[in-house]
Amino acid sequence: MEKLVKRIKDYYPYMNTEKSTLNLLWDVYAFTKSFILLPPASKINLIISKKMKRKSGQFKYKLYKDGSHTLSILLSKKLLIDIPENGESLISTFLHEISHLSAFYQFLLNKQPLCTDHGYYFQKEMCILNLMYRGLRPIKVYHDYKIEYKYRVRCKSCKSIVRRVIHKGKLTDKSRHKKCGGQLYYEKI
Repeated sequence: MEKLVKRIKDYYPYMNTEKSTLNLLWDVYAFTKSFILLPPASKINLIISKKMKRKSGQFKYKLYKDGSHTLSILLSKKLLIDIPENGESLISTFLHEISHLSAFYQFLLNKQPLCTDHGYYFQKEMCILNLMYRGLRPIKVYHDYKIEYKYRVRCKSCKSIVRRVIHKGKLTDKSRHKKCGGQLYYEKI
């Protein structure tokens, strides 16, 4: 256990390539699988997403009528991998998504009711993982690391800040503030 935690910590400065990062995440998955109920690695899609800009990670599932299913863990390349200081955040986010995966997998095996939120079964798996990886940043329901936002979306009428974003998206003339109906615009931070 200590060897894996040391390897993870030693690896933080080198987490700049997707391939090496995926190799480390699969090692963490294999080790974790020996302690909590998880599906075989061949049944999981681990995806480094270039499109995710607001979330750092996400667990997705799809159930089909024939009884088969697809399980995926998505991690944001922009928020986790492109920023070297976020190495610890990457592992914490990955373990958070594994908690979702484990809770859902137990539902598939009819061992518990469906739980896809941050409820009891998720919390139970998260506590086990926090005990296992106690040398690392604790896994939490919501991340506590800072995201560097570049723009604010502001309302022209009431001047309130609607949200902060990393990249500009499309704001049309129809983009309106829900509270006052004012037009929205981007403002550089």
